[in-house]
Amino acid sequence: MFTVGLAATLPRLNRDLPPPLQALNLGACAAICTGALCWKRTGIIGAEDLQRMLEHYEDSGASAHVRVAIREGFDDVGPYDTMERKEKLLQIILDHKDIGPVPE
Repeated sequence: MFTVGLAATLPRLNRDLPPPLQALNLGACAAICTGALCWKRTGIIGAEDLQRMLEHYEDSGASAHVRVAIREGFDDVGPYDTMERKEKLLQIILDHKDIGPVPE
């Protein structure tokens, strides 16, 4: 069930980003959402919790802000695995990590 929900969420998360930026965006989304779940929740975290967090990430507007930041920071062609690019992606994640309370 979770994979079906995740598959439906991916096109909304990535919108019109080119494939290399889709990978960066999805990685940032995973880091932000799982980080928020692990930081703010105690006990067992299930697939339904992650699905709710993904929906909250999209509905809160956080995904749009991250998408814009990734497009602005990485739109030029080039290697994405340099130290400068890694630092830039980490900064985007840190700048957008507070997406509000975990939905119940």
